[in-house]
Amino acid sequence: MGRWLLNKHTRALAIVRRLHAEGSRGGFSRLGFWSSLDVIVKASEVDELGYAVDQGWIELAPGRHLVRVTAKGARAIVPGNGN
Repeated sequence: MGRWLLNKHTRALAIVRRLHAEGSRGGFSRLGFWSSLDVIVKASEVDELGYAVDQGWIELAPGRHLVRVTAKGARAIVPGNGN
């Protein structure tokens, strides 16, 4: 994986971690909890957001204003699995 892609990969996983943490803060199930896109993703992270969606780590709601972690995304941020 090229250096640029590796950095994008790492930054995209950071978005997944923030979203995962947001879901657990309110006592919600981490999976299935929708969060406002503008709370989780900074304007400068649009490319990383797209990458995370392409990887299947997060899902955008039909209106594209809400995001949530997928099961694949939760697995991607588990410590010790190479991420």
